[in-house]
Amino acid sequence: MAASKPPGKPGTPLQQAVRLLARRDLSRAELAARLEAATASAAGADTGADTGTVDAALDHLGGLGLQSDTRVAENHVRSRQGRSGRRRLEAELRQRGLDGATIDAALATVSTSELQRARALWARRFELTRDPRERARQMRFLAARGFDGATIRAVVGGDPDPSDGDDGCVA
Repeated sequence: MAASKPPGKPGTPLQQAVRLLARRDLSRAELAARLEAATASAAGADTGADTGTVDAALDHLGGLGLQSDTRVAENHVRSRQGRSGRRRLEAELRQRGLDGATIDAALATVSTSELQRARALWARRFELTRDPRERARQMRFLAARGFDGATIRAVVGGDPDPSDGDDGCVA
């Protein structure tokens, strides 16, 4: 009788990592956490040898260019920059386990200013109002998307931003 394979997704950490990266681009920290969880559950206990195997697999993938934290950060920023402010983008990248230098480099690739992005987002959803409750709701909306207070006031309140160089007209 032939030996049967264990249930689940068998394979070395390298094979598992390639399988995970085929679905979605993951940061090194995200990939390491998933692989360590998979090897720990397969072995029944967390061992140091598994961590070494995972690190070796991640180093190999990085050397081949299949996993890149820089690429993950740039793709994330590019896909979310129209809907999110700098603070939110930075928090999301930190949550994905990226370091400060990688985050700063990715955020430097944003082509439009924070004020322009906030105005475009606001204009798609709202219109100018003098109702204080509605303005507060609009401000909370922009704050939840990671825009800072000065930018929010410039967009919703119509206050000019001295660094933007325009007359402060809202959308």
